[in-house]
This record gives sequence, structure tokens and C-alpha cells, in this order.
Amino acid sequence: MANYHCSVKVKSRSKGDNAVRAAAYRAAARLVCDETGEEFDYTRKRGVAHSEILLPASAPSWAADREALWNGVHAVEARKNSQLCREIECSLPHELSEAQRLDLARRFCRSFTDEGMVADLNVHTPGRHSDERNHHIHVLLTLREFDESGAWSKNKNRDWNSKDWLVEARERWADMCNEALAAAGFNATVSAASLVQQKTDAFLAGDTALAALFDRDPEPHLGPAAHAMEQKAKLAALEEGTAYVPVTRLGELREEVRGERSFLQALYDKVSAAKSAVGDLLQAVPGKIISIFKKEEPAPPRGKDPDPSPSF
Repeated sequence: MANYHCSVKVKSRSKGDNAVRAAAYRAAARLVCDETGEEFDYTRKRGVAHSEILLPASAPSWAADREALWNGVHAVEARKNSQLCREIECSLPHELSEAQRLDLARRFCRSFTDEGMVADLNVHTPGRHSDERNHHIHVLLTLREFDESGAWSKNKNRDWNSKDWLVEARERWADMCNEALAAAGFNATVSAASLVQQKTDAFLAGDTALAALFDRDPEPHLGPAAHAMEQKAKLAALEEGTAYVPVTRLGELREEVRGERSFLQALYDKVSAAKSAVGDLLQAVPGKIISIFKKEEPAPPRGKDPDPSPSF
């Protein structure tokens, strides 16, 4: 079952964020922040399969350098409450190959560079002790365009902060995932809509089996502390050769939701297969009935014209 996840958040000075630090961590790189003099070295971090910066047509060549780019952002977004960048985190369809996942991630990022943003793309692989399907991307987006001269624009594009833009970006990711899955020969699909909305849409379409698939709770977000505790418990279980047991309430809820989702998906697959089989049978039955009751036309007597013409 393909999984949809697309979270969008803004990093800002008022929250104590640092874009240089965020970029270094996402890329497993070593970057120095000119503003604070701090060195952020995450080169020992594992799980970064690919990193690149994609530029809009108006961007200068220096923006392709990660350290220069994000130090440039800090220089231009100097107010104490300035928004520094936007981060989009998306789960990649595990059904796809590594090359197909990278192509999907790049196409998604190019949709933002077409709008004038710089996209800092990092593709992450599942951790050693996490869900093996957890391929995902982190994309850091600039919030200010470059003008025709290659300098930062005086004003930010406020449309990029609208609710409509956010909704469209999330739907765009779902559409691109579905296109990639279909091109790779998979029937699985994802949706940016909530479970409630997907359930309603399925009912209105008359697909009660699909509606039942969405009749469940969403998977809870663990947060950094609970995630670290669950990862530690998974590692301990692996080393001891025992089954993993969640150690936090959120971890327990997550496993319950995942179990329910797997059960409902298996049930839906069986119902779909049964409906397909019944449909095939109903299509075949009329033909068989006709063949049973159809009588052949009697052959004409020998030596006689079956359609004699009148003689004059």
C-alpha cells in the first residue's frame, strides 16, 4: 500500500532556526555560518543517498554552492523575525526503484524552481533499524526570488505563504507520485486528502469497500523524543533477538494503526479480487448459456436448391 506523507514548515529566526545548520544536517555536510562563526559538521551522518541544488533560470551560479546559498539567505533575511526558508519533507513510494525515486524527487523540485525558488534537495534512505520502506526527501526552499540581474529581489513573493499555495503543493506531490507509480506499472495510488475526505469520496462513488479502508485513525507523529526511544527499543530487540515492543504510548498507537491499516488493506484486496472474479464470471455466463441453447440451422436436403428461383 503506497503511503502519502508531505509536511511543510517554515524555518524562522523567531524560533531560533538556522538555515545553514539545517542545510548541513539534511545533506550530511560540513558548513560554516558566516553570521555566527559556527561550524556545523554532519559528515558522519548516514543515510543521505543524494544531494543537489536545483536553480531557477534567474539564479546566479554561486547559488549552486550550498554554503554560499544559505549564508546569502541569512544575509538578506536579517530581521529578528525573518522567515529563512521552507522545508518540505515527503515520503517516497517504496515501490519505485532508486532511479525512479530520484527522478520523481527532481521533477517535484523543478516545479518549485519554475516558480523562482532555489531547491536544496536531499534524498534520505531508511535508517538501519527503521522501516525499510522509509525512503524520503527533505527539500529546503528559498522564500525570496532572484531578479533579472541575479540579485535577491527587494520583496518576497507573498503568494508562496498562502494557504492555496500550500494545498496545491501537497496535491502536486500526490499527483506526481501517482504518475510515477502508474508509469512503473503499479496500481497503488496516494492522496493528499484527509482520511475523512477519502472515505466520503469513496462512499459517494459507491465503493463501500474502499470507504472501509479509510475508516481508521491517522498514524500519529512520534516527535523527536518518542522517536529516539522507539529506535533505541528496536535496536535492543534486534541485538537480543526478540520481538520489538513499543515503549511509548505514541509508539503503541502507531503500531496499532499500522496493524489496522495492513488488515484493512488485505481485506480490501480480497474484496477487490472477489468483485473482479464475479465480474468475469458474469461476463462469461451469457455466452455459455447462448452456446448451450443455440440450435444449428438444419441443412437443406441433398440435391435440392436451398433457395430455388421461380421459373417462367
